[in-house]
Formats: sequence, structure tokens, C-alpha cells
Amino acid sequence: MKTLSLNAAARQILVPKVVTEINGFSKEQTYAFLLNAYKRFNWTDHYIPTDLDRRGFPPAKLDDKVFHNYAWARNMVPMWNTIYAFVHSALMTVYKTDADVAADKSVESWCREMHSPSGGQMASFPDIETIDELCNAITMCIHTAAPMHNSVNYLQCYYMSFVPNKPGCLNKPLPSTLDELMSYKEQDVVAALPVQDEQTWLLSSQLPYLLSYGVSEDQTLLSYAKDLEDEAKVQDGEDGKAFETAASKFFVDLTELGILFDKHSKALDDKTVAYNVIDPTELAVSILI
Repeated sequence: MKTLSLNAAARQILVPKVVTEINGFSKEQTYAFLLNAYKRFNWTDHYIPTDLDRRGFPPAKLDDKVFHNYAWARNMVPMWNTIYAFVHSALMTVYKTDADVAADKSVESWCREMHSPSGGQMASFPDIETIDELCNAITMCIHTAAPMHNSVNYLQCYYMSFVPNKPGCLNKPLPSTLDELMSYKEQDVVAALPVQDEQTWLLSSQLPYLLSYGVSEDQTLLSYAKDLEDEAKVQDGEDGKAFETAASKFFVDLTELGILFDKHSKALDDKTVAYNVIDPTELAVSILI
């Protein structure tokens, strides 16, 4: 429900009333771009281990010196594995075999809705028939709503609040030839920035700050894991105990990730700003706009 609320808010407010006003495209072009990106999105290709390997960053080699500045990837792999391990432990209280997953009508209905031209319209969504496939699909949902969205959301202020660093749009055409580019001067850069467009300038400088507002302590993924553990304690039977164990381990694993992520941050060449955008103590369980 939180992800649905996020998407609804983006569709109803953020995109039509903010993004389309400052991105330099017409509304028609903006929506065409978004629809094209959605249609081309491949669900399983964006599972973190698959995505990184596909892009030339093998997860098994991310601790090599050459990747020491790629903190995002070095953090996302253990985060993905931690979420997957929790999801697997939780689902094993319901599904004992792959056959149980294949026979579940709710899982079948979910896949059908995701594939439907009048539903999710996502042909790349898997036909889930095994526990591993179900775990990966659910991990992807949690990953998208929490660590992935956090890693985008909470870097906006850092990169974008100084408008010349990443302006929402340009007021002059880009150089179209090499000669024009070579003759481009500081005054041309200033003229291209939306300095005279006060509304765009204010939106460009203030919006990243507003969207990067920190999450409250009780809304972090770490706090969520603790709440799950407390809720499981009142459940009866072996399944309740198993879920309590899964939630407890999830909390411990997330705490240990915080230590690991701090180590990765300190290994960066940039010693000025700590890279803590997906620190479990600051990571929103789900971002709502």
C-alpha cells in the first residue's frame, strides 16, 4: 500500500505540477519518456546481483581496490542479500516446497495482474513457481521501496540544491557543433542557467531539500525489523516462533550492515561527506512523497 501511495502521489502531484514545469521538456514529451522507460524496464534484470554483473561490476569482486569508490554497489549487495535472507525465512513459515508456491492461486493472480495489459503491463515480471523466484520478486519490491529509493532520494540535496551543479533545465540551447563548444565561456553558462526564471530557480534549489528531509527514527527499516520481532512474540505455534527468529536475525543483520557501510564510507577517497544514504539507522522503510 505504501508503494501504491508513492506512485499515486508522483502521478498526481510531483510529475504534473513540479517535474513538467522545470525539466525542459513539454508535458507530452515527459510522459512519453516516462512511459518508454516503464515499457523498457526489465524486472529480473534489475535484481541487484544481476544488474551489477550485467553492467560490469561482478558482486564477488566489489571488494577489490578498483571498486573502493563505488560505495553504492558495495552496500547494495549485502543489503539485497540481507533482505532476501529475511524474506526467505519468513516465507518458509508458509511455503515448504516449490510445489506449494506453484499451487498458490494468490501468487498466480499476482503474476497475471503484473503481466496484464490492463494491469501492471510488465511482461518481464517472472512466472513465479519456486520459493527462490518468489523470494527474489518480494525482495525486489522491498528493495525498490526502501534502499533503492532512499539511495536516489537522499542524494538529491547533495547533488542538486546548488542549482549550477545540476539545473532542472537550461534557458539556452546547448552547443550544436564542436566550434560552438570550444568557444563556450562562463557568461554562456550563466546565460543558460534559469537565473531569470525565479520560479524554476526556487523549485530547483528548494525541492531537493524538501525531498531529502530525513525520516523519523521509528520509520526506519531497522525500527521496522524490531517491530516485526515484537509482533511475532505474541503469535502462537511453531510458525510464530520461526517468524520471530527471522525478524530477530533481520534486526541483527541490519545492525551489522551499519558497521560495514561505515567501513565502506571511510574507504572512499572523498573524506568530506560520509556516504550514509542507506545506513539502516537512517533508511526509510518506505518513502512517501
